Amino acid sequence: MMSKSQRRRIVLILLALDAIGVALALVFAYWLRISSGLLPERAFEQFAVYLRVGLVITPIFLVIFFANGLYDVRSTLGGVEEYAQVAKSALFGIVAVILLGYWVRIATLSRGWLIFVWIFTVLFVGGGRFLFRRVIYWMRRRGHLRSRTLIVGANEQGKAIARQFQASNSAGTDIVGFIDDFLPAGAPVSLSGGTGGTVLRVLGGPDRLKDLARQHDVSEVVVVSNAVAWETFQEIMQGLSGNDKPPFDVKLSPGFYEILTTGVKVTHKAFVPLLLVNRERVTGVDALLKGALDYGLALLNLLIALPLAGLIAAALRLTSRGPVIERHEVLACGGGTFTTWKFHTGLGNTPRPRFAHPLAAPDGAGLQA
Repeated sequence: MMSKSQRRRIVLILLALDAIGVALALVFAYWLRISSGLLPERAFEQFAVYLRVGLVITPIFLVIFFANGLYDVRSTLGGVEEYAQVAKSALFGIVAVILLGYWVRIATLSRGWLIFVWIFTVLFVGGGRFLFRRVIYWMRRRGHLRSRTLIVGANEQGKAIARQFQASNSAGTDIVGFIDDFLPAGAPVSLSGGTGGTVLRVLGGPDRLKDLARQHDVSEVVVVSNAVAWETFQEIMQGLSGNDKPPFDVKLSPGFYEILTTGVKVTHKAFVPLLLVNRERVTGVDALLKGALDYGLALLNLLIALPLAGLIAAALRLTSRGPVIERHEVLACGGGTFTTWKFHTGLGNTPRPRFAHPLAAPDGAGLQA
């Protein structure tokens, strides 16, 4: 199982490789557009100016890479989507530099240079990640950086996924066993379909998923959506939220298209397409924009409501004793609670009548037929 320190080292290496790739892209773009003489000349800024601009551009690109999930080890290093994200993030970076140029007058930059920066960033950053992925594959084939995996669903699709994982050492996946709704614990599951070949075991039912994952040090659970009952699938999805979050990542084999609304990310492992379930519905740049919108609207509403809140606080201070503001625990979505603050009106302490039986009257007299 990949430890947190190993994940941190991988992220740091990716950061260094991406920074080098962006820096090389800036230099090569300057050489091709301005100093090589291969393209029409213009009245361009000196190289020192572009160098100072590059010191600003590089961290902007890295922040955008981070916002787009390029340093999430769970979904990187396993599919062509990573390179598509690099291209999209580099384009966002160019747009951010152009917008920054309108607000802060740094220098008059060549438009051709910006285009070449995008092209070379895709080439150098994507190429660096391609080579680093080869190193990761080499280490996995030698027993390093591997993840222990449980497969939920022992039908033909589940067995096919297990065979594919075992056939590719570079995927870094060790199949611990199966979890199944219909087979008893200990039942053998032959991956070859006959009496020979690799045989794995059913370790238990879905109700013991978390306990079995902890017992076998599992870091990844693959759910075969068409091999489990809908109730089982729903329980697994609900278990991702709340206070007792599982210590493993959940990935789905395609099948339940309804879960696309919950926020998933397509990944590949050993050429098997999997859906990585996000613990939050909104991630990446969308999460940043949503957070900015939420806090911006909340601040605006606070400024508008501040005079009225002051009047309410003054009225409560003059007409009642005790604190003006009190803490209030509210039930959160998906389980757990969070703390809010409300004016101390006393309404929250009003006792509610409770009846021992739904047919019992408040005075205790039972209903008669």
